[in-house]
Amino acid sequence: MCERNGWEVIRLFREEGESAKTADRPRLQELLTYCRVSKPRPDYVVVHNIDRWARNGQDHDMMRSYLIKLGVKLRSYSQRLGESPQEVFFERIMSGQAELDNKLRGERSLAGMKTRVQGGKWPFKAPLGYVNGRDAAGNKALLPDPDRAPFISQAFELFATALHTKEQVRGQMNALGLRSENDKPISAETFSRMLRNPRYAAILSVHGWEIEAKGDYQPLVSVEVFQRVQEILIGRRVSITARNRNNPDFPLRNFVRCGTCHKPLTASWSKGKMGVKYAYYRCQNRKCPSPVNVRRQDLEDTFSGFLRQQQPDASYLGLFHKVVLDVWNAKQADSVALIHQFEKQVNELKERKRKLMEAFVYSKAITREDYDQMRTPLVEDLAVAELNLGRARLDEVEVEKVLDFAENLLLDTAGAWQRCSLEQKQRLQQVLFPQGVEFADGLYRTQETSFLFKGLPSGTPINEVVGSATGNRTRV
Repeated sequence: MCERNGWEVIRLFREEGESAKTADRPRLQELLTYCRVSKPRPDYVVVHNIDRWARNGQDHDMMRSYLIKLGVKLRSYSQRLGESPQEVFFERIMSGQAELDNKLRGERSLAGMKTRVQGGKWPFKAPLGYVNGRDAAGNKALLPDPDRAPFISQAFELFATALHTKEQVRGQMNALGLRSENDKPISAETFSRMLRNPRYAAILSVHGWEIEAKGDYQPLVSVEVFQRVQEILIGRRVSITARNRNNPDFPLRNFVRCGTCHKPLTASWSKGKMGVKYAYYRCQNRKCPSPVNVRRQDLEDTFSGFLRQQQPDASYLGLFHKVVLDVWNAKQADSVALIHQFEKQVNELKERKRKLMEAFVYSKAITREDYDQMRTPLVEDLAVAELNLGRARLDEVEVEKVLDFAENLLLDTAGAWQRCSLEQKQRLQQVLFPQGVEFADGLYRTQETSFLFKGLPSGTPINEVVGSATGNRTRV
């Protein structure tokens, strides 16, 4: 076309693999910049087709106006363009047709993806732990990644026990070898998104599509375990772990709630007129009609008294013994499997270290520089693996001793709570009172206590204990 019109081609801009539905394309922007800065400026910009220039009418008009201001004319090999009213009108129709065609294609593509999701197929990139592949019938499908899937399944199972924080589980999985797509340890943000991703339970949903379907592929975690994890993450299920913001001075902070407005109590030190510091628990809800403001010693002494009021139900202690043994036997297999994983990792690293030494000392296959460069990270990995193995073996305890300790604790919860460390106190509080406790007017009450404790009897003198429909109370 240029030869036919006697135009000299001074530069060619070729866009590779970019869609014309957006004007933010590298070569297109380079072309527009060239038209502005080149001396002299070109007379024409020639495209093969209007829909290769832009597939959005607004983008087309904006770039067309830009060229006109520069004195550059737009021409197309496939359509007749010019500056006459008829040619301008025809160009506007062609740009509108390109935009319409693009939107229709998008709608068809979107409808196809929705149909696939409804049929249990995932049309997007596979999440970490899966790979995009083909099933036995040759159809596109999500397939478990053999290198990552076992770790992700284990992460869900561990966190669902409510005995570990997210950071503890993430650290353990990274130690075992879970890696991102960039072969790096899993970051906190990635791990948090992973625990909230329903696709690991073969539940398919896309935000804004209002579609939820059962995935036609192998889940890495059961729906029940996935739901338990979600309940822990949003606080509906009690997690028996210490809070992130701990203060050894105030073990009941954020655990005890105001009995009037039900907001968690905060705590801090206050300085008196003589400069003496006093520790207080208080409700900071400004709208609370009767906010709690009580000395730390009073609140914690009353809590110890409340614990002493709780008595183990004799009929449950025998059941408790049996339940713990059953759960222990089931979980022991997981602990042994974890130790075996760490042992395998340690043995593999030791073997690699032995082979590296052999290649350097005996075979002379590598230089000293290469040997030092490969040995340093290998020694570091081996040290970490051995440390993890040692920690895993520390978890091996005698169950009968554990049961003896637990029964003694149940018979003297107040004394045990006072002797515990901060983290142990917080764990014990959450075990004994899964829904927390409330405090108002010198009274503690709770919606729910552990099944190991029977409810306090009603009819007790008012100055000691008062029965209530909302739970157990004890007066200061």
